[in-house]
Amino acid sequence: MTVKDFISRNQGIEIVMMTPGGYVYLSEEKALDLLVGGSVWGHPGYHESGHTIEAEELLPQEVLESNYSGGAWHLLTDYQQEECLVMEDEEFGMVMS
Repeated sequence: MTVKDFISRNQGIEIVMMTPGGYVYLSEEKALDLLVGGSVWGHPGYHESGHTIEAEELLPQEVLESNYSGGAWHLLTDYQQEECLVMEDEEFGMVMS
C-alpha cells in the first residue's frame, strides 16, 4: 500500500512516519494538504535540521509497517522497489539484475 492510499483510507487520524527523508508528522489538515500536492516538513531527529518533502516524493512510498497507538498511526515507509529483471549472459555466464 502506498502512503497516498493509506492517508486516503485513514482520514481524520494523525499519522507519524519514519521515511527515507526523515520523520514526518501529519495532522489531519497536513494529510489532506499533502493529498492535493502540498509539502510537509521532515527531519532526521532534530526539527531544526529538517527540510521540505514534496508530495511527489512522499505519496508513492510504500508503507512497510503500520501501528496504531496513542491516537495516531505510526508508519515505516520506503521508496517503492522496482521489480528486477534477471538477464543471463550465456556467453560470459553472468547474471545481471
